[in-house]
Amino acid sequence: MTEITTLNLQRVLNDLFEKGTAYHTLRGIHNAAKMIFNYAKEVGVIGVNPVEAVFVPKKKLTLEETNGEDVSKLYLETDELKVFLNTVDAHRNIMNRTLIYTIAFTGMRPGEAIALKYEDIDLEKKSIRINKTTYAKKSLRGDFDLTPPKTISSIRTVDIDDIIVEKLKELFHYRVIREWIVSDYVFGNIDGIPPTVKSLNQTVRRLGEKTL
Repeated sequence: MTEITTLNLQRVLNDLFEKGTAYHTLRGIHNAAKMIFNYAKEVGVIGVNPVEAVFVPKKKLTLEETNGEDVSKLYLETDELKVFLNTVDAHRNIMNRTLIYTIAFTGMRPGEAIALKYEDIDLEKKSIRINKTTYAKKSLRGDFDLTPPKTISSIRTVDIDDIIVEKLKELFHYRVIREWIVSDYVFGNIDGIPPTVKSLNQTVRRLGEKTL
């Protein structure tokens, strides 16, 4: 274990990716490896977790493939994501910033993120339980139902990085000091109501255009 490097692990994921392994399977492998090496670090076997700098590869779509696609389905390369997130950092709405970061770092669907409630998040264990999504009726804020994900396999718990933990804490603190309306929803805005997937997609598009 002490001889395994970040490059070794990255090559393994890249090789599986080239062989057609599904993205969610790669995410599972990445999460499992991260937990194993975190434990090794905690008991003193290693000093640094080599998985921290490993990324899960995604398919880069062509313009033809993305034509007409919903922005939530588009994948960005690592460098492109960094540029995009720099633009997100300058966005004035802290709720939107935190929501976009959470989606980008966890791979969850926009509807799943919007449906998150405080009870779904464990900042101590650094995990998020995903067991529902939103079903919008008329694309109006607040006019939605909470429904189970499309498949049983979509019900899952994902690990979150320290950066997401800190951004969530910042959002929660901001909500209190600004006296926003109390809401069960993690991404409830000043009035306690979360955005629609449509409005989130529009925000992402506008931010994306600024990076061109």
